[in-house]
Amino acid sequence: MTTPTEEVYTVTGLNLMPELTVNYEGYELEYETNDNNLTALYPSVDSMYETASANAMEVLECYGKYIINRGSLETLSSHMLGKAKTYVANIPAVWAFLVGKKFSYEFRDMATSNFRVYSSDCYSIDVSCVLYVNWGDGEKSYDTNYRYTFVNVNGSWKVADLSVL
Repeated sequence: MTTPTEEVYTVTGLNLMPELTVNYEGYELEYETNDNNLTALYPSVDSMYETASANAMEVLECYGKYIINRGSLETLSSHMLGKAKTYVANIPAVWAFLVGKKFSYEFRDMATSNFRVYSSDCYSIDVSCVLYVNWGDGEKSYDTNYRYTFVNVNGSWKVADLSVL
């Protein structure tokens, strides 16, 4: 696994934020500023976004199905490593009361956004949906929003970190 590199440059004594460009291997990179810090983003390609979006949707569906007892922890964990795998392994069995119950569910308004590439082997993407569940005697919609950070391990994209948005 190749992790993103971080180079820190400090410029002192400026009264105004200067005009900046960030170049890397012939690409002019997009960047974000926050509290006088600048973070350059690795160049991304449309095909990489398509793959990232599909990966994120698959993980989100596995997560939702696991939470409502229609999927397995083993399947969900197979998409994860590190901190993310530890996080999902510690999800309390809040769905235990659903064992044997009949209900229907549907993933609605699935979307991805905020795609950020940190290296050719690491990116993050925000994913969201509304998980609608009809219990038969009632219904509930669960708004779900996560940021997944994926890394490429031996040609396979895995979630290494996730955060609730």
